[in-house]
Amino acid sequence: MSAVTTPTATMPNDLDPLHETLMQRRLDAVARAGEHAATRRTLFVVVREPDLPALARGLARVIADMPGDDRQAWLANFTKVRLFAGHPGRAAVAPLLSQIEADALGFALIDAEARHPRLADLLVPLKTRTGPAPDTEIELIWDEGEACWELEIDVSGLDWPRYLVHVLHLLAEAAIGDPSFGGRIRLMHRSAAPVCTEGVVQLRLDLDESPPTCRAVLRPGAVANQF
Repeated sequence: MSAVTTPTATMPNDLDPLHETLMQRRLDAVARAGEHAATRRTLFVVVREPDLPALARGLARVIADMPGDDRQAWLANFTKVRLFAGHPGRAAVAPLLSQIEADALGFALIDAEARHPRLADLLVPLKTRTGPAPDTEIELIWDEGEACWELEIDVSGLDWPRYLVHVLHLLAEAAIGDPSFGGRIRLMHRSAAPVCTEGVVQLRLDLDESPPTCRAVLRPGAVANQF
């Protein structure tokens, strides 16, 4: 059996210092996970509709039920996600999923080296021409915790697949890296880059810009009873 290696990422050389610190923190977390994971995992998500409250509930349950080794194997693969269009309750699809949420989304953690995953044979990649509307906000419930978080994302130019990948990455890596993560999440859709401050714990950059700009940030928010 060949050795499992962790994918590497090249750090842009024109990053804002705070952006660089946050990106390096992510790379370090992935590297540490790779030292303890003998395999790599990819999350397959079947999407009938982009129900964001169902996405948060479902992902929270998937991660809560995920053995520690699988969490590390997924993080070591940069929490890679593949999105497919389809009904998660379909007779041929449902048995292959570990979690189905509101008949809108289904989840399965797959061996990243599997050559012919059954789900990939049954479904087609998710493709859309539209994405979420800017200047809108949604309250997501991750679990019954009392914490509150804010996820701010620039949705300009994003279709649903690219948007969902950003959101899944941010939430998954926060939950895997911080046992106290949970509670409520204020999801804010913007039409411009969010401001990255010292309180940000997760960051995604738009690497098509020079210098790269913020695409999405996750930070602690106000206490839950202020919603």
